Amino acid sequence: MIDLNDADDESEFLKALKRTIFEINQDQYMIMEYLGPVVDGCRAALNVNIKDATSLDEITDTQFEKFMEETSESFSDITIRMNDIDTNEVLTLSFVDGQVEFDDETEEPNVYILASTNVMLTILDADPRASLVDLLSGSLEIIAHDSQDAIEAIGFLCFPALQRAASLGIDPSNLESEDADSIITSTATELVTSALKQWIDVQINHASP
Repeated sequence: MIDLNDADDESEFLKALKRTIFEINQDQYMIMEYLGPVVDGCRAALNVNIKDATSLDEITDTQFEKFMEETSESFSDITIRMNDIDTNEVLTLSFVDGQVEFDDETEEPNVYILASTNVMLTILDADPRASLVDLLSGSLEIIAHDSQDAIEAIGFLCFPALQRAASLGIDPSNLESEDADSIITSTATELVTSALKQWIDVQINHASP
């Protein structure tokens, strides 16, 4: 198991991922409590069949609840392997009941994330000069046998940007509860749905002849 304390000889990629894991587990802004339901909703949406998707406004509350019930809780049991394609450094992390840790024993993860060192650092450090949506167009690849798992990986990659937004002023402790919920949920929804749409577009383009 990888020690979460930084060492001088560690790669910048490892240090950045350690910081992200620490922030998720500490989560002073409760970001995962907002990201989780948004990711749950996106995953539930993929359970909607084509016929129902063309008439979403006609879906009953009971049908909607059924879609949600058929979707397992996000970030409760998933393993993500991140591969720095510049250095071939491979790091694997697992979510278990909302907490995340390095996992060097998993042989087959649920999701693979591949990118260059610079792209990995850009995402993990929430560099405002490059968005996840832009990087998903070609610089960063998410591979999963199950699209439900891919959506969870997208949610994970949205955490640094949402956490950065919170640290710059969207702090629930400084806002009325209702205002904080609205602002953070709106920001999380925009981040996740935009990235998911881009990922789906990329999959469709790759599948086209």
